[in-house]
Amino acid sequence: MTATANLGLPFIEAAQAQKHVTHNEALRMLDALVMLAVLDRDLSAPPVDPEEGDRYIVKAPGSGGFAGKDDQIAHYSDGGWTFYPARAGWICYAVDEEALLAWDGTAWSAALDVLGGVSELQDLARLGVGTEADAVNPFAAKLNNALWTARTAAEGGDGGLRYKMNKEGAGNTLSLLMQTGYSGRAEIGLTGDDDLHVKVSPDGSSWIDALLVERASGAAKINAGLFLTGDISPATITGDQNDYNPAGLAGASVLRLASDASRNLTGLSGGGEGRVVALVNAGSQSIVLKNEHAGSGAGNRFAFSADVTLLAKQAAALWFDAADSRWKLLAGPQAAAGGGGGRALLTAGRTYYVRADGSDANDGLSNSSGGAFLTIQKAVDVAAALDLSIYDVTIQIGNGTYAGAVVLKSTVGAGRITIKGDAATPSNVVISTAAATAISADGLRGLYKIEGVKIATTTSGHGIYLVKSGLELGAVEFGAVANGYNQIYLEAQSYLKCLANYTISGGTSGTHWAIRSGSYLDCRSLTITLSGTPGFGIFCYGDLISNLLVASLTFSGAATGQRYNISGNSVVFTGGGGANYFPGNSAGASATGAQYV
Repeated sequence: MTATANLGLPFIEAAQAQKHVTHNEALRMLDALVMLAVLDRDLSAPPVDPEEGDRYIVKAPGSGGFAGKDDQIAHYSDGGWTFYPARAGWICYAVDEEALLAWDGTAWSAALDVLGGVSELQDLARLGVGTEADAVNPFAAKLNNALWTARTAAEGGDGGLRYKMNKEGAGNTLSLLMQTGYSGRAEIGLTGDDDLHVKVSPDGSSWIDALLVERASGAAKINAGLFLTGDISPATITGDQNDYNPAGLAGASVLRLASDASRNLTGLSGGGEGRVVALVNAGSQSIVLKNEHAGSGAGNRFAFSADVTLLAKQAAALWFDAADSRWKLLAGPQAAAGGGGGRALLTAGRTYYVRADGSDANDGLSNSSGGAFLTIQKAVDVAAALDLSIYDVTIQIGNGTYAGAVVLKSTVGAGRITIKGDAATPSNVVISTAAATAISADGLRGLYKIEGVKIATTTSGHGIYLVKSGLELGAVEFGAVANGYNQIYLEAQSYLKCLANYTISGGTSGTHWAIRSGSYLDCRSLTITLSGTPGFGIFCYGDLISNLLVASLTFSGAATGQRYNISGNSVVFTGGGGANYFPGNSAGASATGAQYV
């Protein structure tokens, strides 16, 4: 061999004369090719005034002194040009481009492309893209656009993309901070805890925690005003509207309505889970939102307790309940003009239905599984929320057993609420509670009547328990109640009036009537039927200045236990019924000023 295999450097032969010539030639080649950097690769002909040591890559097609030297390294030395053909894998730095090149055997290309790219960059201390990273920002990028796209299944991925960020502990911050002029204006993330915060700032120093989403419950807390946008003013309404769908409704949150006369809206289109819409009466005529009106499709109807009237300048906020497919009233007038205290005003009698196959998500206004309530308490709550005016409400209960306790609520207006089962056969409708009083009231204001039900309890709890309350009782049946408790218990100046014959089919170690603390029982000229010889601790009990007006009763059947026990200046008026007037097998007793007449 006369030269090296890679760079072709000439060897000094044994006994060679003028060895320095060969040696200097090799040095020139090393100077040209080692740490290779060319000034330019865009010249097809030699430059006019090259300097000693200048190097170029000859651009094809070469001409003049570069003719036939395409893509070779041209080195200017000792006043002339020397050319070196590149070998695959040679690396060259192009000074004018600030680019690292590599020869792939046919062309000069970006070095990383030729060498197969970089598949890994591990454990870098800093990385700057388009800018310089520093200790505060060890990764920095200066860009106008950035793209992250999922690796497809065909490429070995799963087609999804999840951006993961992690912090050391709950007290640390993990967030996306958005700035203007390097001053913070918005921040989203886990800032100082593990709840999701959305913060904004007017100046980068004071921050408003505008939205917080609790990690445990998912509850969202809005710490600033909530503004509804998308304000439209539809054309004047000139007739009653079914499935109201004005232009622009899909993107609106506020509808400013006006009508030429009092007009009805029976429904509103565009409902979707959780949508909130504000209706504003911007005109001078009233607009009535009709409750459950068949003029509109079921999914567009309003589900209120009554019609809602928007007078001039009034507004109502509606929320769409997708589970019920109805618009519900969030805020606004609760009734037609003249409604009292924000309550829906009755303008006629009304019946609510309760069935064992109903649902408390229903409106209770129809006797079907899709219309009736499931619980008596739901019907009581809805009825008590009305302004009864002079009209009555009936809560009609279907056959079955109802385990929920019933707590009577105070009412507004002169009307009566009647809780009614099967008056002919009360045992078909059973209110039976465990460890709770079946029917109770405390401080009740308003008129209630109960009829057509069987009342029973187990474990604990009275049948009927009134404190500072009044009640009318129709045809009912009393089953067994928990031992030590009472079938009817009145306290603190309560009042009970029996209006119809009733039946007792079960007993208790307590009492049938326990009338105390100035309370009053009015039960006269009726028949009380005892079935199966029920047992009582005491049938009739009164104390603390109570009054029991119980004359002219007929007791059909028998019972066991003490007939009566009265004390504390209480009065039991039997109309001369005698010592054995009440059912039982043990003599009655009177003490401390009590009168048994």
